[in-house]
Amino acid sequence: MGSKWTVLVFTILALVTGALTGACLAAAAGSQVWLGAIAGVFGAVAGAFGGYHARVGLVRSLRVPDFVIALPEDVIAIGLGLFLSSRH
Repeated sequence: MGSKWTVLVFTILALVTGALTGACLAAAAGSQVWLGAIAGVFGAVAGAFGGYHARVGLVRSLRVPDFVIALPEDVIAIGLGLFLSSRH
C-alpha cells in the first residue's frame, strides 16, 4: 500500500468514482451531468484530504489507536452519503 503506483492507482480510482457519483446525482436531479462530475471530483478530493487531516489530528490529540477514529469516521461518511443522496 505504500508504493507510489498504489497511491497513484487509488487516487485515480477515487477521482473516477467521485466523478461517476456526482454525474449520477446530477442526472437524477435533472441537472447537467458534466457539472455533477466536476463537483464529484472536487468532493472526492476535499473528502479524502479533509478526512485524512481530521483523522490524523484526532488520533494525535486524543492519543488513541487509529481504528478508534476510523470506525466513527466511516459511519459518519456513510451516514452523510445516505442523507445527502436521499435529498434528490
